[in-house]
Amino acid sequence: MRFDRLGLVTVALAVLAAAALIGVTSVASAAPVPKIEKARIHAILSPYDFFPASLPKPLIFISWKETDLSPTVCGTSVTIQFAAAGDRQINWSSSRDCDHRGQVRCSAGGYPAYSFGLAYNVRRTTINRRHVFFSHGNHGSNAWACIPLKVGGLRDWAVVGIWELNFISPTQAMRLVAYARH
Repeated sequence: MRFDRLGLVTVALAVLAAAALIGVTSVASAAPVPKIEKARIHAILSPYDFFPASLPKPLIFISWKETDLSPTVCGTSVTIQFAAAGDRQINWSSSRDCDHRGQVRCSAGGYPAYSFGLAYNVRRTTINRRHVFFSHGNHGSNAWACIPLKVGGLRDWAVVGIWELNFISPTQAMRLVAYARH
């Protein structure tokens, strides 16, 4: 079969368009946390391991770390770092929702992996049947969501929180944590 120049250009454009479409689809459907890393986090944090359902583009997974909480009854927290060029960064944390006295409860004043005492300017609402909070800071903002659980048949709480460099809106930050999933 013989193509003239217009035919070759048309075929080339069709191939490029298909490749671009496939590339966009694979990026859009990629999980925010790689499967192997998610499995490692689950092994040390379950049932308190919650992950972002999606992330603002073009953030990507960078790393994660485990931190023992105090008091020890609170267990462990995992912080996952996502970043992109231009000072866009989110530190995502997940843990049992436990205050500095070891009481398991939903706290409006902060979350274990970041800090307590954020209540001076906290916005609060309910999204996805979860209590969600937002606190604006000078160098970044925090949003966190309390997630009710049953562990061993008893009522318990998980909490997911983010610290971000003031590049997403309060509503976006609150929705990000409200839709966290296992």
